[in-house]
Amino acid sequence: MNVLDSDNMVDFRTDYRWGSPVIWQIKPFVGLEANDEGSLYALGGLYYDFGMAPHLYLTPSIGAGLWHDGDGHDLGNAIEFRSQLELAYEFDNGHRLSTGFSHISNASIGDRNP
Repeated sequence: MNVLDSDNMVDFRTDYRWGSPVIWQIKPFVGLEANDEGSLYALGGLYYDFGMAPHLYLTPSIGAGLWHDGDGHDLGNAIEFRSQLELAYEFDNGHRLSTGFSHISNASIGDRNP
């Protein structure tokens, strides 16, 4: 759900993250996001895991992708960028429970950048 906007919507997102680095310790991801207003966002990007303590990770990521408005927000351009900061707890089996804050923007390459 978008917590910084007056509009209420249900938002679903999934990311697939590769465990093997492509350069240094930077790893790729792909993602898909959709909401109940028919908006769809498909993206790819890079992330880095900072191990802060046993089982605790801080993960910044950046990506770019294509946005389809549906009946939802007009973000001003089909090309959108996402930056995200996530805090996660990793269980002994390797699975993680996390929370994150992300921002989607067209970096002012469109007519508008709400």
